[in-house]
Amino acid sequence: FSFIFIGRWWLVGAAWQSSSSSSSTTIPSTSTTTTPSIPDADAAILTLARQQGMSTSTRRAIFIILLTSTDFADAYIRLIKLSLSNEQEREIIRVLFHCCGQEASFNPYYAHLAVRLCAYKHAFAITATYTFWDFIKDIQNATPRRILNIASLVGHMIAHGSLGINVLKTIDMHVTDDERIGALVRVVLTSALIGAPSKEAIGEVFGKAQSALRDGLMFALDVYVRPYEKGNEGLREGRRVAKAALRPDVFG
Repeated sequence: FSFIFIGRWWLVGAAWQSSSSSSSTTIPSTSTTTTPSIPDADAAILTLARQQGMSTSTRRAIFIILLTSTDFADAYIRLIKLSLSNEQEREIIRVLFHCCGQEASFNPYYAHLAVRLCAYKHAFAITATYTFWDFIKDIQNATPRRILNIASLVGHMIAHGSLGINVLKTIDMHVTDDERIGALVRVVLTSALIGAPSKEAIGEVFGKAQSALRDGLMFALDVYVRPYEKGNEGLREGRRVAKAALRPDVFG
């Protein structure tokens, strides 16, 4: 995972230099508190935090950690050391989704961090589910870049078992005249199929689909995913396995 670093999206086109090495970065207090200490950061990052709507000390601390950690493992440790309350911890996923959406292209740093957080505590997966549903509600106001990034994030989380395929249950898969929804569904499903560690994992993911969602997924796999199979045997085989798992006569 040496390639999974933060994207520095706030300095696109510029050479980034840390004001201090990661080993000397101040680690937030581990004591129980409702006001987490703000990690050391350049003035530019503090200004950006305000511009990006990080209006509370909790959101600012999370934002700064996401932007200044050396990789997802470093970010995970620093976030856990904030010792936030259960309510405050929800902001970790919300800020993570926000930053992921800002990238010029999908950065797996956020996906691997999200998977690690969900493995640590199931509450993170619950927050991710509701954060994704909120995103869907407002998708008409989202940029194509943000849609693709969030869809890739969710697809990765599904592939690795952090989220279930039923996270898609709020989407009407049969609506084909909405380009944003179509793009979202396509990228979520292709990311889940390609990113799954094995055929067995794909079968397990799609085999857990609720009965009310299965017809929609079968439709989406044919309409949104199949056109992109050319030259991608992994995607073609993944779609076949997924459809087999969705067949009511086998898994119903």
